Amino acid sequence: MDKLKNVKYVIFNCDNTLLIHRKDEAKMLANVLDMPYSSEFKKQYYFMLQHSYIYFETQKVKFKKFTQLVDICMPILIKHKISADEFIKVWFSLNCCFMNEDTIDVLNYLQVKDYKIIILTDTFYEKQNKLLEYFDISSYITDLYSVDNHYLKRNPKSVSRVITSNNKDDYIMIGNSLEHDIAFARNAGIRSIWFNPEYKNNNTKFRPTIEISSLLHICRIL
Repeated sequence: MDKLKNVKYVIFNCDNTLLIHRKDEAKMLANVLDMPYSSEFKKQYYFMLQHSYIYFETQKVKFKKFTQLVDICMPILIKHKISADEFIKVWFSLNCCFMNEDTIDVLNYLQVKDYKIIILTDTFYEKQNKLLEYFDISSYITDLYSVDNHYLKRNPKSVSRVITSNNKDDYIMIGNSLEHDIAFARNAGIRSIWFNPEYKNNNTKFRPTIEISSLLHICRIL
């Protein structure tokens, strides 16, 4: 595999790339909220996340509105006398991830090679930063671009705050989501690496520059 040249800034998605979400995430949330776990809670939780992506597709993400969406999409919380604010506080503080086994090796490699490592996330700053600190990888990160008062990655308006060099070859985007991470790269006119450990088919209009199944492949590419 030929190495990509001229890259200076490596932009990572974090969720399900550097850090992997646990499959029992909803159950963990219910347990910490001290409420019975059920398939309905899980359904409403993931509906809330999906609905938030849809709602904020064309507008900046506002925390107050997100709180309202939690109330609307998760009526099961009201049944158990849990406010949206209480839910979000627990959601921000709870670690529902484990680190990709190759994350530290890849970050070490990139740091030694003097790449600038950027996190671009559709998560709120407080939640994402706590995870980076928990897994002790925040020291590798040059910049963290969160979604607070900004557009989602797939919105073309999200590009200008991250891509500041006139030379697009300075940047590469790495992530697991075609419709978020690779979409950002396409909108920005930069190269991209699709992290696809499950060998999923690409049935979208978004075409990455390179597809990899292991993060360690990044060390061969850069």
